[in-house]
Amino acid sequence: MSNADPLPSAGQTVSTAAPFVAATPLEQLLEATCQNKMQMDVFLNQFINNQVMVLLNQDPGNPPQLNQLSPVTFNYQDGRQYMVTFTSPDRVKPFVEKYPQFQHAIGMHVGFLIQSINNGVGIAVNPGSTVGFEWHAPGVQEAKTRIDWSKAPWNQPAPTGQAADQAPDQAPAPTNA
Repeated sequence: MSNADPLPSAGQTVSTAAPFVAATPLEQLLEATCQNKMQMDVFLNQFINNQVMVLLNQDPGNPPQLNQLSPVTFNYQDGRQYMVTFTSPDRVKPFVEKYPQFQHAIGMHVGFLIQSINNGVGIAVNPGSTVGFEWHAPGVQEAKTRIDWSKAPWNQPAPTGQAADQAPDQAPAPTNA
């Protein structure tokens, strides 16, 4: 996306769809955090052990070619860059209705995502939703340095890519090493 057509940030709604209703335990935690009922650091400790849907620029293939995944990122005019993610497949659908050029998503363990993300890139969670957030790049990098990767419970993203509008009701469970 270009700076002339920025993606919405958390809190800027994409559509006038029904109010946010948490559909997963992760979304319940996120909603509590957005309502200041949970501290952000407590949420992030839970977040890194969950799955998100990562929006892709192209079909990841079947099976996905991990070294060829092309996640959607967006840039603010001040240079901040974010990878686009969603807490459930249902959150992807309104987004791709507005931005139909992005039709693919893949379920990915957040810890794997953090381990793989380029320096200087943050993570946007549910952009355009009333319940979401932007995890700035310095915070993502700090998490990358404090996680004990030798004990990581993940080793790859979900096994199949799919069109965003055909996503399952829930992201697949992480694969254990």
